Amino acid sequence: MATEARVIAYGMACPLGLRADAALAAMYAGVNRFTESEMVLDATGEPVRASLFRRLAQVLSRTERAEFWARRAFSEVVPTLVSSGISAVPCFVASPQLGLGPAVDLRVVHRSLTDVARRGGGTLALEWHTSSPAATGRAGAFIALHAALELLARGGCPLVLVGAFDSCVDPATLRALSDANRLLGRRNPDGLLPGEGAAFVVLTRAHQGSSVPALGHVTNCALAREPHPRGLGGPYVAAGLTDILRELRQERRDRVDVVISAQTGEGCYGRGFSYAYLRNTALMPEPLCVSTLGASLGDAGAGAGAMALVVAVAGLQAGPVPGRPPRHRSALVYGESDDGAVGGCIIETVAQGRRR
Repeated sequence: MATEARVIAYGMACPLGLRADAALAAMYAGVNRFTESEMVLDATGEPVRASLFRRLAQVLSRTERAEFWARRAFSEVVPTLVSSGISAVPCFVASPQLGLGPAVDLRVVHRSLTDVARRGGGTLALEWHTSSPAATGRAGAFIALHAALELLARGGCPLVLVGAFDSCVDPATLRALSDANRLLGRRNPDGLLPGEGAAFVVLTRAHQGSSVPALGHVTNCALAREPHPRGLGGPYVAAGLTDILRELRQERRDRVDVVISAQTGEGCYGRGFSYAYLRNTALMPEPLCVSTLGASLGDAGAGAGAMALVVAVAGLQAGPVPGRPPRHRSALVYGESDDGAVGGCIIETVAQGRRR
């Protein structure tokens, strides 16, 4: 388990908003962008539904859409990176999971983000770290976070960038999901609604002095693997998620206030959370409070895990109305990829929930 870091900046972009504040306000208000695709029909001849941003042409490729979201989310954290005075920042970024749909050309996105950094002023260089070949899909952001926390713990750098980007609504990916019968529709009432988006967080060492106030603290991060993801090859009993919750529970003396899930609305994930919850009730909110990104954003692939992190950090801040308290003081955040990788962490206002 890798532990302890301060979050000092975040950025997020998705169909609900091109900046984090706008996107989060829309989420809190119950807004969504689920609509019918104009280009892809499912096997029954009906238009597939997805979380779509109408200002983006639907003909754009997965790489082009992922780049669009990545640029906008990254632009929100560039001022913090530039003002830090560092010459290069290690970047731990999860990538879209290979399988259904075309791959994202990461070189295109990396070049685009380098251009955003250059336009932000200064001579900041982005050092792309391959945190793990498994850092893909919804759990990828947590695998990237784990690697970033380990680098911070070794004292190798003053700050790091963690994030992810993806799009599952380009025509090729929608057709692949439809052909695999993964989409919500008459053929599959337990299917998913695709989405897209990107998010980034900037982390520093937990006890490092900084003129930038901490927006939140990552107090621990754990990884595991589900032996039978989505019930393939055997019963799905959420063994991986159970292991993560048990590991996180052993590090705390208090319950978290909320659970934030990067998962889709597919029933197997809901049942899996129930299994893991019953085995780790001492960690869970009382009464139980769970927020699932899929309800607002659909399945944003790799981007979902990073956006869940931003939602958790943003909820620690006081509301826009004077006197309105934060939405929560601590949050358990987790995600599971289709290949069985599982990751989770706890984010809180201060590191006061850890066992001493």
